[in-house]
Amino acid sequence: MTIPRELLRSKPRSVELTGSGRVALSLSFLLVVVALVGGPLMHEAAIGSRERVSQRVRQAVAATGVIRTVKRDDGKWRVNYVFMVGGRTITGKAAVKRRVEPQARIPIFYSPSDPEDNWTGERPPRAMPIFLAPVFGVLLLVVAGLLQLKLRRDRFLLENGRAAVAVARGSQAASQGEAPGHATQFEYRTLSGGTASGTLNSEGGIAVGTEFIVVFDSDQPTKLVKYPLSMVRIAE
Repeated sequence: MTIPRELLRSKPRSVELTGSGRVALSLSFLLVVVALVGGPLMHEAAIGSRERVSQRVRQAVAATGVIRTVKRDDGKWRVNYVFMVGGRTITGKAAVKRRVEPQARIPIFYSPSDPEDNWTGERPPRAMPIFLAPVFGVLLLVVAGLLQLKLRRDRFLLENGRAAVAVARGSQAASQGEAPGHATQFEYRTLSGGTASGTLNSEGGIAVGTEFIVVFDSDQPTKLVKYPLSMVRIAE
């Protein structure tokens, strides 16, 4: 295998984003906007949720419910119950911490304006956690930052990196998060004439002895990418 002619051009090479690269760049900016706008909005929603739940609990009326049915579902005990409000029979359902028998009595609370809005004593209504807002914003900013770093790294290597022919020396199944993949060990020649090794993670394995092109940083030979790249290419 020979090194493609475009990689033999003088450095820094002129590079541009591919379609995937432009999508990734746009997505990173969008994530930043959503984090900066959506984070405060989610915080306000969480505060509003807490206030509404607090008001429901303060205004709730206590009653006694009677268990009608009990069943085990997804490791939890779930019950259907009934209780009376002003001569009306109101139904409800909830998960309970332990098994109870039909006809057992349990404490119930309901909204005086809408008895259908009811809950058991051990399962009060919950508000949206306030910590979700900053976590949501930080996660989006982290993803945006990782996309930007990936684009910047790929651009730098393609502009200034040295190309070499790598040879696969081994491949084994590996886990990329939740998705299965393969880790391929390979070797290539550095600028000094020595041999360096690396590992390439991909969806499919690369057969031992297969040659492919890598572009690496001459100052840090372990900093490399497989060529061609998905988000950056050499400009025509």
